[in-house]
Amino acid sequence: MSIQWMDSYGWCGTGSGSLTYLLSGTPYTTLSNYTGYPGGVIADPVVSGAYCLQVGQNLSNYDNSDNQVALPTPANAIGVANRWYISGGAQRSITQWENSSGAIEYRLVSEINGALSIYGQGALGGTLLATTTVPVITFNTWWHIEAMVDNNLGAITVFVEGTQVLSYSFTASPSTLIYNLGFSPRYGEGSPGGTVLLKDYVIYDKTGSQNNVAGAIGPCTVYRLALDSDVSNGWTVTGGTTVNGTIGGEPPNDSSEYISAGASPIPAPAICGITSLPNTVVGVRGIMTLQRTKKSDGGLASYQVDIKSGSATHTGTTHNPSTSFGYSFDVVELDPNTSSLWSPTAVNNLNIELNRTV
Repeated sequence: MSIQWMDSYGWCGTGSGSLTYLLSGTPYTTLSNYTGYPGGVIADPVVSGAYCLQVGQNLSNYDNSDNQVALPTPANAIGVANRWYISGGAQRSITQWENSSGAIEYRLVSEINGALSIYGQGALGGTLLATTTVPVITFNTWWHIEAMVDNNLGAITVFVEGTQVLSYSFTASPSTLIYNLGFSPRYGEGSPGGTVLLKDYVIYDKTGSQNNVAGAIGPCTVYRLALDSDVSNGWTVTGGTTVNGTIGGEPPNDSSEYISAGASPIPAPAICGITSLPNTVVGVRGIMTLQRTKKSDGGLASYQVDIKSGSATHTGTTHNPSTSFGYSFDVVELDPNTSSLWSPTAVNNLNIELNRTV
């Protein structure tokens, strides 16, 4: 594993209702939405047809509890890549790296003049450790910002649009793991207002064979590729006539549009093709399957999402759904047909296979 999670925010509807889906089985544990400090998915103000997350704030005393992510796999080095849009000049916490108790170890902060700074520990605002001093981002514009805290090496590195702009060294502590991440429209205490937006969100570590160094992700876009054709299907379709036309709603329709698979006998898989990447894409860092599932009762049930590429198949993780709808996901960085990073052509030609296993 290197990539742990990625998000386009184009799969869960818009407005405050989108938070219900974002908080349903994903790594997000807190996404704030309060009057005057709204949060939720909105239409991208710059890119037509795209979506982004409006970063909300709660009414607590400081930014540590505004928006949080529990890492699927805690690690001693965690990088975060995203695009960040700010409407005004208050200080903002772009990324917070937190320990097992939720205390902030380091913050990456955008300053009132567009400079970027690294701050240390402290609930209401830590010690300034390093800063670019001069502006490296501007307001009302999307900027790709990527940063890694590496406890193994004792290093923090920050990139803007793929160029390193800031670094900081500290005493290495390989046994110290990062458990949680955060982000906020404010820094420390206060309620600055204004608009703060987030998209193309990628979390990664250094444990895999790919995407495993600081700055590895680079300026990129996270695309939602929906199912768009049925290859074959053994599942029961409810609320539609095809698999791809039934389960791709934004937001999903849990009550009347779904597919189901009984256990006696277990049916043949549902196999679908997906929409293609834009023809401007020249490389792929990884793909992630995301599915919303539940089982009908307390009996045993499991499934997996396989990816078929050429003559090879990537076998997905076995997931065990609960009796309430929630999301599960798998990240796949290597094409099983070539054992190397996916090419855009390979992604366009792959098939998704939904298998009930128990």
